[in-house]
Formats: sequence, C-alpha cells, structure tokens
Amino acid sequence: MAYVIGLLGYKGGVGKTTTAIHLAAALLKRGEVQVVDGDSNGSARLWAQGGNLPFPVRSLLQFRGADDGFVVVDSAARPSTAELTDLAEFCDLLIVPSNPEGMSLDALQQTVHRLEDLKIKHYRALLTMIPPAPSKKGIEARTYLIENNIPLFETGIRRTDAFLDASTQGSLVYEVKGSRVAKVAWLDFEALGTEVLAFLDSSPRKKS
Repeated sequence: MAYVIGLLGYKGGVGKTTTAIHLAAALLKRGEVQVVDGDSNGSARLWAQGGNLPFPVRSLLQFRGADDGFVVVDSAARPSTAELTDLAEFCDLLIVPSNPEGMSLDALQQTVHRLEDLKIKHYRALLTMIPPAPSKKGIEARTYLIENNIPLFETGIRRTDAFLDASTQGSLVYEVKGSRVAKVAWLDFEALGTEVLAFLDSSPRKKS
C-alpha cells in the first residue's frame, strides 16, 4: 500500500500547491510518487502542463489508487466536515500550511480546531513563505504556534520569488534559471521530506 499525504487549507495564498508539488519531488528518493489535484482551481494540474515534473499529476477522476510509493493530495479549499473526515481517513498525514501573517494563522487555528473536534490527530502545521531577516515574523509565528500547542514541523519554507518562476515554467524550484536562491529554497523541501518520512515511518497508521 502507498502512503497518502494530504495538503489542507482554509485560506488561499499560503503555498498549499507549492508544498504539494515540491514535497512530492522530495519524496521521490524513497519511491514512486503521484500528485492528486483535488482543488477545483486545478492549480497542481496547471503547474504540470509544462511537462517538466518528474511525477504525474492527476485529477480525482483520473486517480486509480497506488500499490506502493506515495500519493500527495492537493485537497479542495475549505472542505466540509464530511469532506474533511473522508480526507483524514484516506490520508496517513495531513499537512496544514500557513504563512506567518495574522489572518493566515487565524485560519490555521480554525482548521486545527476542526481537526481536534473530529478527533483527528495525524496532522502537522507547516510555516511557509517565511520572510528573510531582519524580519522576525517567522520566529514570532513559530513561537505563537508552539505556545498554542499546535503540532508543527521543525522545517519552515522560506519565501522566494523562485517558486513563482517555477510555477510559471511548470518546473521545480531548483530548475529555475538565474536565481541564486532557488537551490537554497529546494533545501527547505528536502528537509521537510526527511521530516515527513520520519513521521510516516513512526506512525501507528503505518501500512504493512
């Protein structure tokens, strides 16, 4: 059986699709990967149109399951309670991305409250689009989430326009030409991939 990772968000503009695409790439070192685009915006499928991604991106209608490897689901925004319950049952890990802005953190908390109300525990928050120093927004957001007992990945994803360029080119961020920070940005996702694999390997939901 395959491991399934779902990207979940109640607010747009927090890097959900960017995370789905690049986490999928980071997981390739451990097996086959496919991305399932469950968002009505079809952002992941648009990203894949350039034909430069090293894994398939399919719609929910095209998805036929997987025998092994990994499935990364870019889920629909603001799922209903029934949709959220189904997604949680389907996934071995839910990732809830948020940038450090106040409105995004509020949306993250709302998401976490719904997960907790539904007794869903196999999730982690992920800070994305963290501005560079001297901004302290990333540190402040991490402190806030920890103080509110929200499970959080150690890895954070730094903000860079290279991700926008990658989306436009239909490629991964480390393939963006002329960007000095593109490969640095990719290191964040390699680190996230390592954390995700550790979570899956130690999860009581681990498939045999």
